[in-house]
Amino acid sequence: MRYLHVRDFNKESEELTEETVTEEEKRAAAVELPSVGDSLYNKENIPHERIFADNQAYTENNFEEETITRPSLPVLPTVPTSPSYSDKNTPVFESPISGEAAMRPVSEPLQRSLIRVVVTTSCVCVLGRACRQHQDWFGDNDAAINALLTEKNQLHKAYIDRPTAANKTVFFRSRRLVQQRLREMQDAWMSRKAEEIQGYADRNELKNIFAATKAICGPPVKSAAPFLSADGSMLLTEKTQILTRWLEHFRSVLNQPSTISDGAIDRLSEVEITADLDLPPSLQETIRAVQQLSSGKAPGSNAIPDEIYKHGGPQLMNQLTVLFQEMRHEGQVPQDFKDAIIVHLYKKNGNRQVCNNHRGNSLLNITGKIIACILLNCLNAHLEQGRLPERQCGFRRHRGTIDMIFAARQLQE
Repeated sequence: MRYLHVRDFNKESEELTEETVTEEEKRAAAVELPSVGDSLYNKENIPHERIFADNQAYTENNFEEETITRPSLPVLPTVPTSPSYSDKNTPVFESPISGEAAMRPVSEPLQRSLIRVVVTTSCVCVLGRACRQHQDWFGDNDAAINALLTEKNQLHKAYIDRPTAANKTVFFRSRRLVQQRLREMQDAWMSRKAEEIQGYADRNELKNIFAATKAICGPPVKSAAPFLSADGSMLLTEKTQILTRWLEHFRSVLNQPSTISDGAIDRLSEVEITADLDLPPSLQETIRAVQQLSSGKAPGSNAIPDEIYKHGGPQLMNQLTVLFQEMRHEGQVPQDFKDAIIVHLYKKNGNRQVCNNHRGNSLLNITGKIIACILLNCLNAHLEQGRLPERQCGFRRHRGTIDMIFAARQLQE
């Protein structure tokens, strides 16, 4: 395509050197360009002047005719319409991370930020953004409904053009049949959805029950419900007052000082120092901790779910291991790994306006969960080596309090 290359000259001076124009144009074109993959758009390929099509250009300035080639854009991966975390799509998801996550050694905060940015951009590039579509009874019958409405509209137009008794009778009959058919479609669709939800209830699949109900009814309308003050004398209706009340409640419940019994510590037998607990996290420990994550859980502040880490591939596991080793070397955990988004859930018992009748659910950063799981696995492996008595069954692998109840019943018999 041919364009007219327009340059604005100073009206006071008809002559302007080529070097001055080039420098001014370069400064005007010095813009921040986004990166795609490992490459950036070259700023030299961006036209530095205003471009007009030659059949629409009109100006009093001088013109220079020039052929301009459009810079070639990099080919991006195909974005699916809906996210999928299946194993067959794992290589497709690994390729952007493997290409961009091989970063040079940097400081721990910068490396943590780079991992978050690379994982987020790779997810958007490969998986795309989820399209949440509200399900309606007419969404599954678009073709049939369109045919019925088209026929009714044609009869209505014929009745408007020629308002005879015959056309009126035919139009009213068609409108009545369309309404009857639409009611039948709605009843059939609701019956199928009811049978589907009942099947989930029979199989005790609570997650699918809530998902199907939410798809039909839509998400719940969030509103600031009123709550009682700490002494129960005043009803709080303002949003700021409600948030302040929740802050007071969780401060009184969480992060309370613990009491340690010196006598219980003295009763513990002394053991040899285990040097393995002082080793930095290894790649195998990181992979094991990631595999132990539960799918379908809500993410924390970085909005990266568990499935992303499970299907991130070996390059992401290597970068996480390097990050954990750097944290172990510095001796501190980042604050965003410890911060949680607290969501309160009603206990289905008592007055809903009392904060004590709600329980808090902490949404933690998934990366913080991984390092916590690594530490827990190390401590459990250390305690299972004869450090705990046999009567201790709670919070132990392959054991539970039901074992002690069974043993007590056997002794009674």
